[in-house]
Amino acid sequence: MLPYIALGVVIVAAVACLVTAAASRTEMPQEPVPKFGKQRPAETQSPAKVPETAQEPQEPQEVDEAYILTKIAMAEAEGEDTEGKALVILTVLNRVKAPQFPGTIVEVIAQRNAFSSYSNGRYDRVEPDADCRAALELIEGGWDKSQGALYFERTPENGESTWHSRNLEKLHTRESHILPGEGGERVKIALKDGQVLIKEADENQFLIIKSWGKMKWSKAQQMLYGPADIELLNKLSGIVRLPRPIEDRRRKLNEVAEAIDRERLKEKPEPLYKYPVKKQLYQHQTRGANMALMAFGLIAPPKEEATADGTK
Repeated sequence: MLPYIALGVVIVAAVACLVTAAASRTEMPQEPVPKFGKQRPAETQSPAKVPETAQEPQEPQEVDEAYILTKIAMAEAEGEDTEGKALVILTVLNRVKAPQFPGTIVEVIAQRNAFSSYSNGRYDRVEPDADCRAALELIEGGWDKSQGALYFERTPENGESTWHSRNLEKLHTRESHILPGEGGERVKIALKDGQVLIKEADENQFLIIKSWGKMKWSKAQQMLYGPADIELLNKLSGIVRLPRPIEDRRRKLNEVAEAIDRERLKEKPEPLYKYPVKKQLYQHQTRGANMALMAFGLIAPPKEEATADGTK
């Protein structure tokens, strides 16, 4: 039985720990692609580049997402047909919904080393044509053959080895681009003392992982290392296939985060432990104590209850 003082510490510690756990989990809602903002006339467009890093707080500015999507389609797939351009746009939208990428269209496109056309300045120089706008309209009408792809590349020459071909599963080929999905990898990943250790990552993997700001580089040991928390593990699962023990840890952390979220939303929480108190706890105390015990791993998260119609 937990001592009284331990219970107090657990309840007080709930706020900081649980906010981190809940905030780290990102869901990917299955929703229809929304309509984007109106296209502005091409002659009035400014080729201004999307800012890579946040500046000091400024007055909110309206973002023309439709223009940004058609612009990246032009920069990356000018020579392809309408569906080829649409696949590039869909890759951006898929990344917005994926936990290992930023959560907005602007941030996805501006992410470091994400799109070569953005890095080399081509994005600044091009203007979307009528076919790019037709590609966006195709998507707004419900067209999607991307199969959830998060990457694309030019079609490699015969026998050419690329990071995508070595690490990802090809989902779809369209003209000069290949859209790969998640697959096997050759990078070495280990879990030791609560740290993720990564060796032999290729250049692209290294740049992607470093851009997250979650791992450091050890020159002496020639490896990346960082805390095996839910945020880092979810990001890594998007670019490599995690070894079974690490994937099991990732799933467990996500299960705990989901259980904590459910507990936080309960109107009338029930104690998950026989708390050593003389008086009955208030609802917010019970809720906080339950969440804390799950976050610290002192009790297993309860299974999600099914509703009357059999859904969870």
